[in-house]
Amino acid sequence: MRELAEETGLTGRVDRLLGVHAGLYTINGVSIHGVRLLYLVDVIAGSLRREQDGGTDDAGWFGPEALEALSLSAHAHHALALLDH
Repeated sequence: MRELAEETGLTGRVDRLLGVHAGLYTINGVSIHGVRLLYLVDVIAGSLRREQDGGTDDAGWFGPEALEALSLSAHAHHALALLDH
């Protein structure tokens, strides 16, 4: 929940675990096995804003029809597929 607050200005409460996404990545020539826990979260306070230190490209609310135009990570696509079930 700390990352949510830092990157978006929002405070949330975990509703439930959506799933797990794992993948192999190469960063600066180093292979990394990443495992991400994906949660469904309810926003309970705050105002949506871009991260103060600039580590996140942007923050916004998007409808399903706008998602195809966005450059999403593999784990974001995985999370969205879990929401469709």
